[in-house]
Amino acid sequence: MFQQRRALLTPVQEIYPTAVGDGVLLAGGIAAFRSASRAATDEVVHYDLAHDNWHYVQPLPEPLHHPCLLARSDAVLAIGGFGAGSLLLPQVGEVSDAWRMRDTVFELPLPHMTAWTPGPTLPMPRAEFSAGVIDEHVIIAGGRYRHSTLLNSRYEDHADTPSTLVLAPGASSWARRRDMLTPRNSAAAAVLGSRLHVIGGRQVKDVRAGRSVNVSTHEAYDLAQDRWEELKDLPEALAGAAATVWGGCIYVFGGERLAPPERAFADVWKYDPATKDWTHHDVMPETRHGLGAIALEDGIHLLGGATGPNMQGTCDHHHVFTP
Repeated sequence: MFQQRRALLTPVQEIYPTAVGDGVLLAGGIAAFRSASRAATDEVVHYDLAHDNWHYVQPLPEPLHHPCLLARSDAVLAIGGFGAGSLLLPQVGEVSDAWRMRDTVFELPLPHMTAWTPGPTLPMPRAEFSAGVIDEHVIIAGGRYRHSTLLNSRYEDHADTPSTLVLAPGASSWARRRDMLTPRNSAAAAVLGSRLHVIGGRQVKDVRAGRSVNVSTHEAYDLAQDRWEELKDLPEALAGAAATVWGGCIYVFGGERLAPPERAFADVWKYDPATKDWTHHDVMPETRHGLGAIALEDGIHLLGGATGPNMQGTCDHHHVFTP
């Protein structure tokens, strides 16, 4: 069942929100402002479940799109993403800081959320990765990284990576762990038990031609054993989907395909670790990708995103899904 909740303050897509207490924190992304132009944003908003209300908190130190938010017990981390030296996002091949990948990590203390401060910098600029927190260890896997030592302004200056990085509690630097089995970006991710599940995503085959291929790969990372395991593939190859855990199962929402014919998806998939299999569980009221999916006590909150493929239809929609 899907129910509407208070809309976001600004339509925004390409977001990686996180649960904070009994609410949600959302930062950055590609926003659609009144001028109808798309731009990276520094806005940070908090959702109060008890009052079904959004309010602004301390903005990011700079506008970012695709920054990944992860919450530890002491702070929220905003990791990587792309900068916004130019407000209007360029086409593939154009030179603009809008696709300048960041290695920055910013920390916002909890519970007061007073000000963002610099955290441990990534070893290399990184974006569109999968991530989660297990036992206060921050884990990022896959995504895209800067493959050139000189260039970092265009999407083609970046490449898919399988690398896994871990930031241990109290550590001042990231540690390299075992590589993911399949390099890819824009995959859905969820922590189930003691493992980080990475589901679907895309591989960029020819960035100059704008050619990418969705994958249905499903792999899980065991932090204690530093080991990746290949699991049952998602029945549909999806990128830009969102995932979270409810009732001991993983739910995957929406997604997109950039290869012709471009399309966005509305499907809801469920993975049951008891059967180690996927089922088609439901259909969202609309197609969406680049959205957030956060489990709170009343259900799974589906936030923002875009209703059409390739960044079209940025929305402020907010639904709660009760499986």
